[in-house]
Amino acid sequence: MTNITIPRSSTTQTLTGDNGVQTQATFTANSLGASSWGRDGVGLKGSDFDPFGESALEVEFSNSVEDVAFTLFDIDQASGNWDDQIRVEAFDPAGNPIAITYTTTSRGHVVESNGSNGVLVIEASNNNTNGDNQSSIFVKIAGPVGSFKIYYEDGSNTTNNNGIIGIDNMSFGDVIARDGTVSGTNGGDLIDSDYEGDPNGDYVDNDDAFLTGDSANDDLIEANGGSDTVYAGDGHDEVYGGNGRDTLFGGTGNDTLYGDAGVDTLYGDAGDDTVYGGAGADTIFAGQGDDALYGGDDKDTFFVGDSDGTDRISGGEGGTDFDTVDFAGVSGSSGVTVTYSGDEAATYQVGSTGSNGKFNEIEAIVGTANADKIDATLDTAGVSVNTGAGNDVIIGGSGDDTIDAGTGNDTIGLNNNFGDDTINGGADTGNADVDVLDASQMTQDVTLNLSTPESGTISNGTDTATFSEIEEFVLGAGADSVTGSSGDDIVDLGTGADTINAGAGNDQIDLGSNSAGNPDGFDDVVVLQDDFGDDIVKNFDAPTLNSDGTYTSGDTLDVTDLYDAPEGDATRTPVNTNDVVVSADGNGNAVLTFPNGESITLDGISASAANDPFYLQALGIPLPDGTVSGTAGDDLINGAYTGDPDGDIVDNDDAILAGDTGNDDLIEAHGGNDNIFAADGDDVVYGGTGNDTINGGSGDDTLYGEAGDDVFTIGQADGTDTIIGGEDTGNGDTDTVDFSSAVLGGGVSATGVNVTFTGDEAATYQVGTAGSDGTFSEIEAVVGTDKADAIDLSGDSAGITVNSGAGKDVITSGAGDDVINAGQDDDTIILNDGFGNDTIDAGEDTGGADTDILDGSGLTDDVTVVFSGDEAGTIAQGADTLSFTGVEEIITGAGDDVIFGGVGDDSVSTGAGNDFIFGNDGADTIDAGAGNDTIYFAEGDSVDGGAGDDIFSFIDLGETTNGVITIVGGDDDETPVNGAAGTGGDILRMGDQADLSSLVKVSDGINASGNETFSGSVTLDDGTILNFSGIEQVICFTPGTNIATPQGSRPIETLGIGDMVLTRDHGMQPIRWIQERTVPATDRFAPVRLRPGVVTGLERDLLVSPQHRMLFQGYRAELLFGESEVLMPAIHLIDDKMVTREEGGMVTYIHMMFDEHEVIYAEGAASESFHPGELGLNGVTDVAREELFTLFPALRSAPNGYGRTARRSLKKHESQMLRTK
Repeated sequence: MTNITIPRSSTTQTLTGDNGVQTQATFTANSLGASSWGRDGVGLKGSDFDPFGESALEVEFSNSVEDVAFTLFDIDQASGNWDDQIRVEAFDPAGNPIAITYTTTSRGHVVESNGSNGVLVIEASNNNTNGDNQSSIFVKIAGPVGSFKIYYEDGSNTTNNNGIIGIDNMSFGDVIARDGTVSGTNGGDLIDSDYEGDPNGDYVDNDDAFLTGDSANDDLIEANGGSDTVYAGDGHDEVYGGNGRDTLFGGTGNDTLYGDAGVDTLYGDAGDDTVYGGAGADTIFAGQGDDALYGGDDKDTFFVGDSDGTDRISGGEGGTDFDTVDFAGVSGSSGVTVTYSGDEAATYQVGSTGSNGKFNEIEAIVGTANADKIDATLDTAGVSVNTGAGNDVIIGGSGDDTIDAGTGNDTIGLNNNFGDDTINGGADTGNADVDVLDASQMTQDVTLNLSTPESGTISNGTDTATFSEIEEFVLGAGADSVTGSSGDDIVDLGTGADTINAGAGNDQIDLGSNSAGNPDGFDDVVVLQDDFGDDIVKNFDAPTLNSDGTYTSGDTLDVTDLYDAPEGDATRTPVNTNDVVVSADGNGNAVLTFPNGESITLDGISASAANDPFYLQALGIPLPDGTVSGTAGDDLINGAYTGDPDGDIVDNDDAILAGDTGNDDLIEAHGGNDNIFAADGDDVVYGGTGNDTINGGSGDDTLYGEAGDDVFTIGQADGTDTIIGGEDTGNGDTDTVDFSSAVLGGGVSATGVNVTFTGDEAATYQVGTAGSDGTFSEIEAVVGTDKADAIDLSGDSAGITVNSGAGKDVITSGAGDDVINAGQDDDTIILNDGFGNDTIDAGEDTGGADTDILDGSGLTDDVTVVFSGDEAGTIAQGADTLSFTGVEEIITGAGDDVIFGGVGDDSVSTGAGNDFIFGNDGADTIDAGAGNDTIYFAEGDSVDGGAGDDIFSFIDLGETTNGVITIVGGDDDETPVNGAAGTGGDILRMGDQADLSSLVKVSDGINASGNETFSGSVTLDDGTILNFSGIEQVICFTPGTNIATPQGSRPIETLGIGDMVLTRDHGMQPIRWIQERTVPATDRFAPVRLRPGVVTGLERDLLVSPQHRMLFQGYRAELLFGESEVLMPAIHLIDDKMVTREEGGMVTYIHMMFDEHEVIYAEGAASESFHPGELGLNGVTDVAREELFTLFPALRSAPNGYGRTARRSLKKHESQMLRTK
């Protein structure tokens, strides 16, 4: 602790603190009245001889100190002659009050105190002897202490008024030295040359050059926390703003400013300053001198003035980055020129001699109020430009730029690949400005679209700029397309083959010029529509007059949508040269005025040249068209029609169009359901929209149906026509070529029309033998004559509708979904492979006297024919299924076909292949053709098996008629008969319906295949006579057993692999394997017949193999064997009454298997499926056994590997126990 030698009077002492740092302590005493301070042998004494005043002692330190301490003594109370009152106050170096602590002696006490800024001693003890050096308090001030004061008053006692107190043992600790840094607090400080808040006593511009290397007023200022304001003043200062929203002024000199964190405002002021904004959205003013400015993180703004020197600006990229260089503060008439050198980087120059410099990492520019030039060509990142007032030039880069040109007549330039820009040209008061969007340097094709006056988009196909407040447009060398607005647009299209539709308003259009100032030579198109206004076009490439008097067009006018009457007028038509009035403006330029008042001035085209219809035609305005035009309504267009707006008439012998002669007409019917008769000449007819009827008449005509369901009528002598039906979008159309009006001689067999399709909806035709002919396309339907038509659709895959009418027609189906109505008489419809999903109505003559044939003899793939009714049904082949009605005879081809007859008298010829034919009801006529066929016949049927080993099986359908049945087996391509195996030759199966006593069987000798054939007859149980011939084997026991299926009961022989069968345990299950074997019905192969009543549910006699097991159920099975249901072999049930053996002839057994052994229903009774145990495998043929091994490979080595039986199987003695009652 450093002790202070207390002086006797006011003086200054140089003292050294505990830390070795010196300070000067200045003691100043006041003297009020008789009051004074002096020193005695004990310490410094203060006396007060004025009852109304006080004496004071102030101690000031040049460098603040810590831990000041001293003792106040000789403090008396008021009970005697004295009433000492003492006040102590202490202050930090900035003059702010600071706290004081104190300790009283054991004899005294303090009555009142204020520890925040001082202590007031009212009474220290009971002692009242003045000057006895008793009654003291100990005072301590922690500091830092810049000064302290002691005030003494002896009270208001006027009787004795010279009190005395004493000060002793004054000391302090460390001296707080100045560190050369002017430091702020954590509050919002104002730090300037008057600032005294630095705890070490440092000051701004104190001329102290405290730090090494400093000179004069070079300051280091640390503002610390809070929102501070710092004026660094003179010298080369270094200023740190610290946290908070600071405002820093560098003043003169080459200063370095740090904004630090927070939203700061920094002024470099004069000198070559370095400014760092730090984090936060800072505002930085460069000031005079060559400055280096760094924005740091977040959104910073740099303000550049008129004469700020050559500055370097870096925006920074961190935080919420969007940095701006703002030239708005530039005064005078100079603008700024900014030239980008790369992304977010550029150089700048204010005027010619003003501020200049370069920047990087800058996203936005604010221009001056004067004429600025901003060239961002080399920037690809995208810039934001706001140039304010002045006639500015702004060139965007390839990034997505945002440009606001402000007031003035500004030019915004675009280059190739300009990005997705947003452009605002700016609007002056009263819209007096003319802002230009200049794309003249572009070579890419652009599309300019003005959605409203002065607003819209411009696109190169990849980049799209959106603009507003643009009054004039200049385009480049591409093939540009322009759509104008309803306002008065100004567009210079530049070079290239451009198209412009300027829209309504009085537009000014420049089609582009070459380097010589002449029209550019490209073929530009100006589109004119109703109400386009009064436009002026410059640099229009005029038509060139050829040596033959014709013209070659240059630029053209497109008047397709320009009409001769207002919208809503039903009679209006597009304009032609007759509608144009040609006049001259004051300079002799051609002014073309149209019927509704619109006009276009062609600058450079003389009015005299344009006053020529063929010149106008070369300009793009059509001559009167020589076209007979219909209306939008339902017109009758023939020789009497006068509705054409140009006065054209059918067959007027005018031949207006090039190449026409005589009565060659061009007819355009337009909308409506029109009737068109072109009559004489080689005519061209366009039906237009609507469902039109078109007849070309004589001559070689070209007929276009266009939209709608059109009908083309062809007569006998209509010439060689070309017909194009037209195609509608959406639901499509149905165009028809109708030959029904052709008048041909002869009967129904005479030649009608021959139509041969050569592709989808396309064909050639010939009427009669030497009548009309031609071609058609895009036709969906054909109507024939009343004679014998030949219509071949095989070349079409789209699907055609044919109505052939009367006559003996031959129609060949195509690959599409055809609809064929053959009409009356004996027609033939021919099918080929891939015939599609056709709908065929063969027609029906009165009384049903016709014979219509559905001829599929050319089919090579398998088909399935299913009759759904008399002469009606379906034919399926792969994905194709057709339906037919009115067909009396069906012929199929070389595939393995399946035929299911109907209830009528069907006539079917199946051709080659191993066919399956089920005749069903009616007296059917069946020719099975070559192949090993299977035929099921019934009463009244006539069947010819043809070549091959055929099987004829009788099915009792319960028909009421008992017509004679005729079966012809055929002799060719048979295999040798193996009677033991039941194979070879033709087999006739009559089931249990034959009265064997009536069987007559006569040998006809050996046929060409080496087999003995038989003929004869037999009477069936219902009395039907069955005559047969060419049969090698007559079998009296046939399959015939009805099996329960989802479709009801079906004969087992009609089932195949995959068919579903009802099982007792697992519902519907698919057949995995099914085969048959024919054996002699003798010995162990003789079948067993079970009659109704033997087993539950049996509805009629059931013929099974001896080892076939039936299901028995009931309490007796439960009682005897512990199971309610058991299986019993049929041979164990024979009682020669209800169950008997049937021997003689041949018998066919059919076996079927499922994934496991099942209980199925045969003739209503529960019976087992095939189980391939040792015994079962011996009961099938070798071929069937190999097939079974393929499906179930485990059976080859383990015959019992198929699994357990569905129920317990009883042995013979067990069966007899169950049967014994």
